[in-house]
Amino acid sequence: DVPSETDSPSKDCTWVADDSKARCGISRGDKGARGADGTYASDMCPACAQTPMFQVTRSAVLNAKPEEVWDLVGGFQSLPDWHPLISSSTPGMLGDVETRRLGLVPVPDGVSYEREIGRDTMSYGYEVFTIPLPFTNYRSVIAVTPSEKGKAVFVWTSTFAETEPGAAGTVGAIYEAGIDALKEKFGEA
Repeated sequence: DVPSETDSPSKDCTWVADDSKARCGISRGDKGARGADGTYASDMCPACAQTPMFQVTRSAVLNAKPEEVWDLVGGFQSLPDWHPLISSSTPGMLGDVETRRLGLVPVPDGVSYEREIGRDTMSYGYEVFTIPLPFTNYRSVIAVTPSEKGKAVFVWTSTFAETEPGAAGTVGAIYEAGIDALKEKFGEA
């Protein structure tokens, strides 16, 4: 698969130190800034280790109010409620951070372990610890925003490193399956 503009290696590391715009040391060849969690950027960012990062984004305008869509997709444990490739979500806690263990329909005995890394009014971010798919260092955001006409814009975006060529296509297909299910439920605006 040839990456599209939205499925392409990141040109810059997106890791930031605290609330500043301090980037990692990828261009300087050093470890870079230390983040709020105490890690160096180069410890967290595969781009610093010369591993290309990919970004995949998929979106759709749905024929529903943003709040209606968010009510379905906004819970961290809600993926099996709307995504046809997710069979279950088992909640857990890692300290004070919510986690989930997702059952994956297309992968027999496949399980994804994930933790929530941030939340806003109608968006949440998460990262994957382990997954039986060909990518690593995966971080993602699911968001719902209003269109100019008040309809829901669903956006799913992520950055990750491929462990095998074609992972960006796999991630895109997973997102599209979820978006297709949302279009079937709400209609496309």
